[in-house]
Amino acid sequence: MKSRQDWDAREPVSTTAINKPVSKAFFHWPGTVRPTDDDAEWLRGIQNYHMDEKGWWDIGYSHAAGRDGTLYECRGWAIRGGHTVRHNTTSYGLVFLVGTDEEEPTAAQYDAGARWLKIGQEEGWFDGVVVRAHREVANTDCPGDAISSFATILNETGWDEVSVETPDEPELDSRLVEAYRDILKIEPTGFARVWQRRMDEGVVTIDDVRWKLWASRNR
Repeated sequence: MKSRQDWDAREPVSTTAINKPVSKAFFHWPGTVRPTDDDAEWLRGIQNYHMDEKGWWDIGYSHAAGRDGTLYECRGWAIRGGHTVRHNTTSYGLVFLVGTDEEEPTAAQYDAGARWLKIGQEEGWFDGVVVRAHREVANTDCPGDAISSFATILNETGWDEVSVETPDEPELDSRLVEAYRDILKIEPTGFARVWQRRMDEGVVTIDDVRWKLWASRNR
């Protein structure tokens, strides 16, 4: 999994937390002819379009699957997406970086899609997840026939045979633990790991996290 820093993502204008596991995953494609062979460059272009043209606060997808099987962090886990209208608070979205010019996903991309689901299940982001194609809930061709069929296959056969190495869990900052106890009145959940990683990377401060937890509690 490449972090936002790895593909030089812009900072989000804002974020909204998802503080519970979700039961849905949506598959997407970008909806354009491939503009470049560099997946990171393509992601930056998608982010610019979503933020500058659509006025969103970040790239809409949770993660992306590159042609070489690399998974890219977009909004990431624990953050409300902007990928599927009416489902963004109850799902995560994976975009397969394939063009609409009859480009077939690679075997490595299919593997990445299955690995993404297993990571989400093992780390607690998903709970009994059902995989759906974007076009099942919207008037769109997204994500094309091949990826839509892949979603159906995953629901029927599962992804338990895919091997995934879970990254080491970061040690939680005492201020983060205190924030969970003071604001949410609970012990830190698995979602606290994402906030800790973002704090360690300098993406957010503890004050940012406290505000997001407070906003989540009072929605």
